[in-house]
Amino acid sequence: MVGIGLISYSLYLWHYPIFSFLKIIQINRDSILINLVIFISIFIVSIISYFFIEKPFRNKKYKFYNIFIILALATLILFSLSTYTILKNGTNKNLPPILSKNLYEKPWLLLKNDKGQYCHNSKNGCDFNNQSKSNVFLIGDSHAGTLMFDLKNRLVKKRYRFITSTKDGCIYLPGFNRLDKDTRNIDSDCNNDYFNWLKEKLSKQDDSIIIISGMFQLYLNNYLFFDNEEGSGYKGIWRDGEFVPIKKNNTIEIAFKEEIERLSINNKIILIYPIPETGWNIPRKIYAQWIKRDKKLSKDFFLEKITTSYELYKKRSLSTFELFNSIDNKNIFRVYPSSLFCNTSIKGRCMTHDKNDIYYSDDNHPSKKGAEIINDLILKKIEEINFSKISD
Repeated sequence: MVGIGLISYSLYLWHYPIFSFLKIIQINRDSILINLVIFISIFIVSIISYFFIEKPFRNKKYKFYNIFIILALATLILFSLSTYTILKNGTNKNLPPILSKNLYEKPWLLLKNDKGQYCHNSKNGCDFNNQSKSNVFLIGDSHAGTLMFDLKNRLVKKRYRFITSTKDGCIYLPGFNRLDKDTRNIDSDCNNDYFNWLKEKLSKQDDSIIIISGMFQLYLNNYLFFDNEEGSGYKGIWRDGEFVPIKKNNTIEIAFKEEIERLSINNKIILIYPIPETGWNIPRKIYAQWIKRDKKLSKDFFLEKITTSYELYKKRSLSTFELFNSIDNKNIFRVYPSSLFCNTSIKGRCMTHDKNDIYYSDDNHPSKKGAEIINDLILKKIEEINFSKISD
């Protein structure tokens, strides 16, 4: 017991990075043997750390100056190696093509305004090519945010004005406030004041195209999709917030439908149906396959297809489909991302990647490539809208 007490600080310091790396490389910890090996390994590393690092540094015979020199040199070496790796993009050189495309960057943080400020979570959003009279709005949460970088570039080339208003965990819901589930305080960024500001902004721009996107399945079901029923995890309650109506007996479904129907009187509305969630961090899962490849010195490896259940997607998204389908008039247009990912190469399954590209940046947000192919569908709808205007 005394021995464990002596190495307890080393145990405390070492257990977290070890567990973190095991999670990154997707080690299955269901096995008792694997957990025993991990447990013993942490103890061995902690004992070595105690006797060769912690104990010598506690020895009063060592002069502080010498210790400082050692720490300074170690820090300098680590800093130099890290800087060189970042500048030379060193890690990507060793990765296979499918993993070397900046998959860990957050796509919703790619678009910036002329001042270099992020458009996502911006108080007033972003406005590009405002000389044009053809307006396209993009409104929603981080799912909408993932689409806007590529969408902006393509729409501006087509001489559209592109206006964004996207915030984390915030869909367009006039008459509602988002409350913190623990403190019950009104969210300072996602509240009825923000919705009214956005409502007024939209009202000033008739004959616009308004794209609505978001994780509606999250807000309607009120739980995160962690469990894909194929070993991904568990079903978790959404802890970030809860939409609460200002008027009693109002619901998300009623408020959203009424507002979209109102907007569609003088505008064209494009509803983006739910993007399939996976339950796994797809880049990490593919990276884990690469780490475990047989030929360690080769970039080539057999990539096992990672797919999820289409039936589960339909079950998870049912309430969103029902809500969107209930809004029906000639100015409503629909985009189905599931048509890109599900029932394509494998019946009854939703694909998360192909040979060259990963469609997700995590477990639910599209990657840059995923956003591009969804935007292909959006641009086709915009062309359809323009054709319908000519026909009218």
